[in-house]
Amino acid sequence: TPAGGQISVLGIEFSPAGAFTTIPALVAASGSSTSSGSMAQLAFAGGWTTTFTLVNTGTTPAQASLNFFDNNGNPLPVPLVFPQSSTTAGSPVATTTFTVNPGAGQLIQTAGLASQPTQVGWTQLAATGNVGGFAVFQQAIGQSIQEAVVPLENLNPTGFVIWYDNTGGQSTGIALANTSAQAASIPVVIRDDTGAILQSTTIQLAADGHTSFDLASTYAMTSGIRGTVEFETPAGGQISVL
Repeated sequence: TPAGGQISVLGIEFSPAGAFTTIPALVAASGSSTSSGSMAQLAFAGGWTTTFTLVNTGTTPAQASLNFFDNNGNPLPVPLVFPQSSTTAGSPVATTTFTVNPGAGQLIQTAGLASQPTQVGWTQLAATGNVGGFAVFQQAIGQSIQEAVVPLENLNPTGFVIWYDNTGGQSTGIALANTSAQAASIPVVIRDDTGAILQSTTIQLAADGHTSFDLASTYAMTSGIRGTVEFETPAGGQISVL
């Protein structure tokens, strides 16, 4: 960023199969710190693959760990491959730890056969250094490939607002993770595009729990319309939403 100025940056990655997705810009570190955050969606097998990209934006080596959790908050063993070294993690693991040098990046990719049932969950990042990143989850159905970015969420605001658009045959999916070590009752407010409240409810999640769902299938009043869904952070808790 120029002195006294301000910039905005975005990357776009194109695959040979024709899919493309955005690449979030990571904040360059100005000093030593610890990093933590969460990614609200993880999917593998059954035609799904998730690729994690972690970058050390600092000036010293960083130790980083990815921890995987299932919907019930239990450790989720995930089969992993490491594209840069063409190695695998052997047996599926619920935690993987590695060192990332300054300015370097680490790729971690899920494995799993298309014939196997799809498994979902969420991911927690912990690092002793300036590590940022994101994940890309990909679905392959025949020759059709779709990709989407899962940003690293490292803030804890009072709530999150998701815009949905279920008009014209479109559908909106939601992923929600309780990233705290205590069970949570998460208030949810659903509105239409005029701001009128359609429903106020709660979602119950176990400690480190997760859920993902099609919005219109779960909340029928959102079918065929646009609006917002607000997820309120429980008192003393922390959530991540996609």
